[in-house]
Amino acid sequence: MLRAFWKYFWSAKTAHGLHSPFVFHLYAQVIIPPASPRASLPTAWHKLRADFLQNKTPLAFEEIGAGSKQLRRSSGRTIAQITHTAATTPAKAQLLYRLVSFCQPLQVLELGTCVGLGTLAMAYALPPQASLFTFEGAPPLASLSEVVFEQQAPAEISISLVAGHLDQTLPAWASEHTRIDFAFLDANHRFEPTLRYFDTLLPLCHEDTCLVFDDIHWSAEMEAAWETICQHESVTLSLDLFNIGVVFFRRKQPKQHFVLWHTSF
Repeated sequence: MLRAFWKYFWSAKTAHGLHSPFVFHLYAQVIIPPASPRASLPTAWHKLRADFLQNKTPLAFEEIGAGSKQLRRSSGRTIAQITHTAATTPAKAQLLYRLVSFCQPLQVLELGTCVGLGTLAMAYALPPQASLFTFEGAPPLASLSEVVFEQQAPAEISISLVAGHLDQTLPAWASEHTRIDFAFLDANHRFEPTLRYFDTLLPLCHEDTCLVFDDIHWSAEMEAAWETICQHESVTLSLDLFNIGVVFFRRKQPKQHFVLWHTSF
């Protein structure tokens, strides 16, 4: 990953190198943190994460995806360890919060709930009456997250947790729905599953859909998956922010790819 970072470091642009009005606006309002308090996650999110980092309750489950580079074994992991190594970080949660605030989606998907921190970050930014579906394959994590959502989620936002293996649950869900406005893909960090999830969601995407892919430089497989997605004919705009990748399907937008610099890793 270090080699990938230096490649990103030398190729990333700032606002001065942007000629697309949409991308310039997105960069100024979302990628570079605005000073407004409205652009910040609620204090409740940070308190929940701090509580998780002190929680020594063990959770035993089988790792379905590529997993954490620090902790690959399922036995002996506490909520604190999972939060530290696998859950959405504050910087990434803040970026998700601003992206959702910018897009204002009504139908949102998350692949990979973990302990629910990323889910809540998006939920806090959603407009009233929005629906968020989050998918988790590990039963203990799904059970923990359901309790978290009952206690922490905004009352006007519907959060539905879909438990089970994504190979079964995602196609079943997609067959019963017609569109998605925003999706955060943070599940199996491998080439073939990532492209399979993308292909499953693609028929539900429209001109204003935003897809966010986590850890696009996590491995050579993820980099290859990201490059394949960027080259897809339906993707007109792709943004490499190093730790995440963002794609849009704006039909009036000429096909462009940007590597954008930001300081929140």
